[in-house]
Amino acid sequence: MNVAILEGDLFYHEIRKREQVVFSEKLRARVADLVAEMKQMYAEARTPEANYKSHCRQCSLVTLCKPKWSGKKAKSAAAYVQGWIGAEEL
Repeated sequence: MNVAILEGDLFYHEIRKREQVVFSEKLRARVADLVAEMKQMYAEARTPEANYKSHCRQCSLVTLCKPKWSGKKAKSAAAYVQGWIGAEEL
């Protein structure tokens, strides 16, 4: 099959918005780079750090991603537990 797909649509169900995306060579190269990076992370059993931004509130995966639980401002698990139990050391 020799088919060229030049564009597509993203539909955001929650806010009922459709956005057209042009599949440029630059976008295709970026997607290929991201796929390679994801394969590497999978091979290393590593999860990417989530960074909370204002657009996270509109994402359907926010409850799974938990972007506020990681990132630069997030507390370590030890600090979180210490805060709950008031322990000096774990």
